[in-house]
Amino acid sequence: MNYFIGDNFSHHAAHSGYMRLVSYIAGEKIFESEKPPLFSTLIKRLFVRRSGMLWYDAQSFVLELTAALKGVEKKHKIFHFLYGEDNYRYLGSIPWMKDNFIVATFHTPPAKFQRGMRYTNHLKNLRAAIIVSNYQRKILESVVSPERIHFIPHGIDTDFFRPAVKTSKICEWEICLCVGHHMRDLPTLCEAARLVSGKRPKVKFILVDSAFFTASFFSLDNAKTEDIRRSYLRQFEEIANFEFKSEIDEASLLDLYQKSDLLTAFSKPWLVGSRLLSRTSAVSATTLMKVVPFWFRRKMRQKWRNAF
Repeated sequence: MNYFIGDNFSHHAAHSGYMRLVSYIAGEKIFESEKPPLFSTLIKRLFVRRSGMLWYDAQSFVLELTAALKGVEKKHKIFHFLYGEDNYRYLGSIPWMKDNFIVATFHTPPAKFQRGMRYTNHLKNLRAAIIVSNYQRKILESVVSPERIHFIPHGIDTDFFRPAVKTSKICEWEICLCVGHHMRDLPTLCEAARLVSGKRPKVKFILVDSAFFTASFFSLDNAKTEDIRRSYLRQFEEIANFEFKSEIDEASLLDLYQKSDLLTAFSKPWLVGSRLLSRTSAVSATTLMKVVPFWFRRKMRQKWRNAF
């Protein structure tokens, strides 16, 4: 029996996100409840504040407690934390869990990992640490033995993310698409749209995200009020060739991927090797070449020529 432990990210699309792993590997899910746990204040005082982890919370502790109770009656089972930076802290220290296999996947780049993981000794109890980009390897090797670190790329639902059948339909716009907010540099995207609008008026930038998360990218992590969110989204609205879409369904999202001329993340280079690739299976190879940063394209161009 495998156990998958993780968060419920309501803003993730149904066919995206690392949580999709549970759809392909048999196992029991131990996921966060939508309701806050009992004794939250006590849990925060005794465990969360002492965790040394920025993203560990009362819900994370309840997940570990649930896994620990499963471990009492189960031996030689795999407990896989899908987001190691968020939810794994105390389970490996419990004596009876030594007979089980604790695994965690890590998603953050080195700088963010160091900021969020001030305490890391508990990672030594992992049987395996999974990284989604080799850019993460060096920072993990400072805590976990190299032979226990495994690079497994982010999976892609290729049954859903597929290129559209080509048609002769002529589109009024050349579409540059950006989806999501995590690790994105949206102010730079906004400025790029301003610069392009004067030179290429037929290029349209489309950003797909939730209004709440987008607001937080303009140096306001605690943007709570509707007035604040509107003030920042107004920066997008002032650009003639910029369109913001929120809360769209899966079919509309796929359609945007398929008809876009350019897919961009406006993010740090390491993201190219993980989450970004989960979207590119729905676009053409020509579009993909435009997505990847120049330094990566130059490095990979010769390998692709040899392959084809």
